[in-house]
Amino acid sequence: LHGAWGSAGEASGYLRWVRDGMSGERPRPQVVDLDAGKSTFLALIVAPDGEVTVWTAFGMEDYGHPPYIAIGAGSEIAAGALAAGASAQQAIEIVAANSDYARLPVNWLTNR
Repeated sequence: LHGAWGSAGEASGYLRWVRDGMSGERPRPQVVDLDAGKSTFLALIVAPDGEVTVWTAFGMEDYGHPPYIAIGAGSEIAAGALAAGASAQQAIEIVAANSDYARLPVNWLTNR
């Protein structure tokens, strides 16, 4: 499972790379603000065994096997919704209704 947050063009490029079979060079996040540790986009990668990794311009961050994870604008709101039993889609809708930095629609890619 892959997700992306950040610069629309770069995040979309990463997701296109995933959709197209992950061949060729993987799109790389760039540094936006070195002091604040900000990247142009983040890639959320969930392995088949549930291990979660977030890829940034500063490298891979391993989160182990959390029951849920949220990244990006409104991630605190989403984490609260998930903790209260919301589905991922419901959590995103709650974020869009309660954050100035997130809005619908959300583009979903599924693995078939």
